[in-house]
Amino acid sequence: MREWKLWVAIAFLGFILFLILIGAFRRYREYRSEDAIRSALEAQVWQLRDENSKIGEDVEYYSNPDNLEKELRARFNLKKLDERLLIIVPEE
Repeated sequence: MREWKLWVAIAFLGFILFLILIGAFRRYREYRSEDAIRSALEAQVWQLRDENSKIGEDVEYYSNPDNLEKELRARFNLKKLDERLLIIVPEE
């Protein structure tokens, strides 16, 4: 009779250990998943910081009216009112 109780106790403890291991494994998987998400978000943060820095440089550059005028002339072929614009098209 005692032997039977010993086996029941061992089985019960084994079952409890099994449940603890399952819980630990689930926590480990969650940790790894959160770690991957955190790494992806950190990479995105660095990318956005670089982009923000470039935008800040552009804002500073275009704050100067001379630079803004130069860029508008280059992109849109704009001219001043008293100025003539000559566009040379290469022969094909």
